[in-house]
Amino acid sequence: MRRPAQWLPSHHAATRERCASESLVLIVQDTTSFNFTGQAATTGMGPMGSGTEQGFLLHSALALTAEGVPLGWVGVGRLRGHAIGGRLRPAALPFLWQVGMA
Repeated sequence: MRRPAQWLPSHHAATRERCASESLVLIVQDTTSFNFTGQAATTGMGPMGSGTEQGFLLHSALALTAEGVPLGWVGVGRLRGHAIGGRLRPAALPFLWQVGMA
């Protein structure tokens, strides 16, 4: 299996090239929760939901043409929650990767 360091540079270059050829690029974002409550062997997760659940959030951003044709992923980030004053707030973990579009 190839590691991200092996394929990400070519993906970044191809995404930048495809985006540069468009007059309008939409960046669609989504955050998805991964709940590992009950998985005793899993470590390093943060609190989620009511604060008794364990897991993390994955935030992703996809570049699309105005017609909805995917151009490539421009960023993926992982977040885990932490409690502040009884409320859960996202605590940023290192961003997994993002494409420099400039």
